[in-house]
Amino acid sequence: MEDGSPRRRGARRLKRPRLGRPRWADPLEFPARRWLRTELGTLRQAWMLYDDNASWREISADEARRRKEGGTA
Repeated sequence: MEDGSPRRRGARRLKRPRLGRPRWADPLEFPARRWLRTELGTLRQAWMLYDDNASWREISADEARRRKEGGTA
């Protein structure tokens, strides 16, 4: 392109990695990683499981690791 941009017409954009869980994973069983706001207004990352009511519950890193490896609870 004349403006020095490396992107050309028809060039494909690279997909950014998806955060959270893979598309094939059941959200009731596979943990997702999300940012949560604390009482002080800062952010922290937490593992969570979603339920059928569009709510979630936080789980420990050990439980998240077990679930990602194929185990439950």
